[in-house]
Amino acid sequence: MNLSRIETLCRSRCAQNDQLASAIKIAEKKPVLSAEAVTPKPQIGDEEPATEIP
Repeated sequence: MNLSRIETLCRSRCAQNDQLASAIKIAEKKPVLSAEAVTPKPQIGDEEPATEIP
């Protein structure tokens, strides 16, 4: 739900309106974090040593 919809449904002040408005204000202060899946490039020397099969 979004704040404008709750304000439309709740003509007077209601607890849900206050809770959502408070949560939005708190979220605005936090930095936006994102994660990205990155496959590391193999480095020379990181590979497994080759084994010979008799």
